[in-house]
Amino acid sequence: MDYVSATGLDKTNKCTKEEWDKVLSDESGDPEALKKELKENHQSHKELGKKKQLDRQMLRGRKLSVMKGSKLMEFTALFEAGLKIGSGTEEEREVVRKALVRLGPEDERLARD
Repeated sequence: MDYVSATGLDKTNKCTKEEWDKVLSDESGDPEALKKELKENHQSHKELGKKKQLDRQMLRGRKLSVMKGSKLMEFTALFEAGLKIGSGTEEEREVVRKALVRLGPEDERLARD
């Protein structure tokens, strides 16, 4: 299953073609680096909040690309794409459904932090 297509990111991103090509080339990089990045993601939310990074204007008018995502929307899209191709037992599907219910409030909390 193609993550980018399943989540709709290929259609909903606001990048130029060149920017999107760069994002895609970065995504197909080192799997170990991706695992490490995902592990550190949660802690980085807290650290950025403590450092008030969004309040500081260090770029002084230079362009910056920001990618905002919704884990709930992306994981729901992946779950639905998996259902369409028959992935998972009913028990596994129920585990994912329950996880998606818990993910919503957590995703919102992380976005605020």
